[in-house]
Amino acid sequence: MVLRLNQWFLTACCLALFAGPASAQTPGGKGGGATAEPSVKYTIAWLGNPFNFVDYSSGNYYPFDMNNDGHVVGRVFHPNGATRNSAFVVYSAQAGMIDVNSFPAMAEWSSQGWTAVSADGINDSGQMAVRMEKTVNGMVIKGMFRYDPPTLTLAGQFELIQGVGVCSGSAINNWGDIAFGSDDLGGGNCSWRLHTTEGGVSTPLIGGSPISGTVMDLNDFRQIVGTQIVGPSGSLVRYDALDPSKSLVLGRTHSDKGGINTKGEVAFTLAVPKGKGFDSKPTRYDGVGLQILRDTGMATDINSEGDVCGRDGNGVALLVFPRQGGTVVVDSEVTGFLADVNKWKSVLNFQSALINDRDSTGFGQLCGEAWVPNGNGSFRSELYLLTPTN
Repeated sequence: MVLRLNQWFLTACCLALFAGPASAQTPGGKGGGATAEPSVKYTIAWLGNPFNFVDYSSGNYYPFDMNNDGHVVGRVFHPNGATRNSAFVVYSAQAGMIDVNSFPAMAEWSSQGWTAVSADGINDSGQMAVRMEKTVNGMVIKGMFRYDPPTLTLAGQFELIQGVGVCSGSAINNWGDIAFGSDDLGGGNCSWRLHTTEGGVSTPLIGGSPISGTVMDLNDFRQIVGTQIVGPSGSLVRYDALDPSKSLVLGRTHSDKGGINTKGEVAFTLAVPKGKGFDSKPTRYDGVGLQILRDTGMATDINSEGDVCGRDGNGVALLVFPRQGGTVVVDSEVTGFLADVNKWKSVLNFQSALINDRDSTGFGQLCGEAWVPNGNGSFRSELYLLTPTN
C-alpha cells in the first residue's frame, strides 16, 4: 500500500512539474498583473451574519457545498465552547441563513439529544448530508444523517445513517449516496465509508486496506475524492466504488478541500516539493493528467464543465479557471449595490470557494467565506454569493 502510494505520488509530481501551466496567467487586481479573458461580471449578495460574529475571536462560517440552485450548506463554529457548533443552510440570498436545528424534522431527533453540528453536502434535490452530536454519560456521540426535504406527499425527515463514531467531513451526490468518515480504526483515525441508496454501507479499500483520511467530495458515479494519510501530510485519492481498480492517487496535498465532477475530473491543491518544503499549486486532473493552473495558490472546487475555482497564494484574490483556459480574477468583476460592492473591496482575505454549474452566461455561481472589516479595527467572518450576469 505504501509502495503504491509513493509510486503514484512521484508520478503525479513529475506530471505536474513537466505539464506546465494550462493557460495559466498571473491575475490582476489584488494579485497584480493582467487579467486574462474570458471576462465575466458577478453580482454580489452577502448572506448575512445572523450569529452576530464581530471579530476573529467570535466565530467562523464554513461553507462546504452548494447545489445548482445556489443553496449553500456548512458549519458555524462558535468560539470558546459557548454554544455547540451548528449546521446551516442558505436557501437564497433573500431567505438568508437557517439553522438546521430549527427544521421541523429535527424535533424527533432533538428529543433524543441530537444537535445538528455540520451540514456537509447538498444535492440538486435538496437532500443534505448532516453530522449530528449528542452527549451520553459525559461522552460525545457523533452520528451521520441524511435529510430528505418535503415533497407534495411526504414531510421532510432525517434518516440515521450511522449512530456512532462518525468523524471528519462527508459528501452527498444526486442519488442520495453519502460518503463520510468513520472511526473504525480507533484512535480518531477516520476511514472512508460509503452509504448507498440501496441501504448498504461499505468501506472503500485500496490494496486491501481501508482509506484513512478525509472525504472531500462524491460524484454521481460513486467516485470519492479525499485524502489518504501518509506520514505528516496526505495524498489525494480518487476512489472508484464501481471499479476500484480505476482508483488513483493523484499527489500530495496540504488542503482539506477539493472537488470532483460527473466526468471524474478533480480540482485540488497539489503540494509540489521545493527544497525542504512544498509549493501549493491549484491543479485540475482532467482524466488523463494533471494541469497546474497557476504557479501558486489553491483550487477548492470544480463544476460539471470542468471550471475550477480557488484563490491565490495569499488568499487576497478569488480566481476562476475556466475549462477552455485562462484565469478570471473575480475581485474587479463584482457589481451590485454600492454598500455591498464596497464591502467586497474591503475583504482582507478569502477562504475556500465553491462553484456550481454554468448558467446562460457561461459561468457558475461562486460562494465562500471572506473576512471583512467590523468597523472597530478588526475583521469578522461573512459568507458571499456571486451570481454571474451578462
